[in-house]
Parts: sequence; C-alpha cells; structure tokens
Amino acid sequence: MLVKAAEQLDADDLSVAMPQAPERTDANLEARDGLRGNRTAERELLAITPRVTLAHVLIPTLAGPAIFLVTWISLTLARARGDDAVRRRRGALRSAERRINNARRLPPTARFGEIEASLASYLADRLNEPPARFLGRGAVDFLEQRGVEPDIVSRWRELIERCERAAYAGDEDGDASLAGLAHRCAQEMERVRL
Repeated sequence: MLVKAAEQLDADDLSVAMPQAPERTDANLEARDGLRGNRTAERELLAITPRVTLAHVLIPTLAGPAIFLVTWISLTLARARGDDAVRRRRGALRSAERRINNARRLPPTARFGEIEASLASYLADRLNEPPARFLGRGAVDFLEQRGVEPDIVSRWRELIERCERAAYAGDEDGDASLAGLAHRCAQEMERVRL
C-alpha cells in the first residue's frame, strides 16, 4: 500500500483501509453490559421516582444535631458527677447547716469551735479551697477583699468574735442566738457572688 500526503481524506478511503468488524447481535450486547433495559424518557423516569416524604427530610436533618445534643448532655453530666468542686459548691449550705445543728449537741468546750469551723468549711466548699484558709479573722479579711456588703461582713466578724469569746470564756447563755446567727450568715452568703 502506498501512502501519499493529502489535504482532505475521503470517507471511501477509510472504509477500504479499515477491516470490517464482525456483526454483533443486540442480544449479545445486552447480556454483556445490561444497558438495554434502562429507561431514558422523562415521563417514565418520573413515574418510577419514589416520593419524598417529610420523614425522608426530617430524619437526616435532625439526626446529626440530636446525636450531638445527646453526646454533649451525657458528657456534661458525667463531668459534673465527677467534679468534686461542683459537688462541694452545691452542697456547701446544706453541709454548713448540718454542722451547725450538730454543734448544738456537743459539749460547750467544742460547740463554739464547731460553729466557727462550719462557716469556714462553708466558704471553703463554695470556693474549692482548704477550710483552714477561712478560720478566724481570715474569713473576715477575705470577705472584705472580695467587696462583700459591709453588713454581712460585720455579722460574720461578730459571729467569729462571739465564738472565740465563748470558747475561751465559757459563755453558754447565747447558744441558740449564736447558732441562729451562724445560719443567717451562711444563708446571706449563699446569695453573694464570690
């Protein structure tokens, strides 16, 4: 065969040069690729399309946020249960009132020290600090530094002075009023943001 340069190629020349492919039947083609049963008409396609319901839209839309919310709540609750500081803060007032009530049953030598210790423990629980930091005059100094109302600070100071005086001098006539003042101080401090 002789090849020459040409500007344009005739289709007749191509058919001569290309060998003829064997004829294929449609049955063989359909069996191999499976494409013959596809529908391409628009009305046929629309007829077989499933209807979109509200559930089809809501489930994928709400599933992600719902899973996030459940996970976030469970982790927050697990953290709150495991956090000693949060537990101490929540039970500070109950614990102080219980200790003040139990102090009334103690002998006079230990009663007044227990009332003072219960208030120191109350402040310690509220702030997640050691109770020794708030014993005696340390609690009054702390409250003054934090800018607590002067009335509350003066009642706190009066309570500590009366407890110390009663512990060393044996003043027993003010037991009920001293416990009542301790309850009042703790309840007033519950409303104060430290």
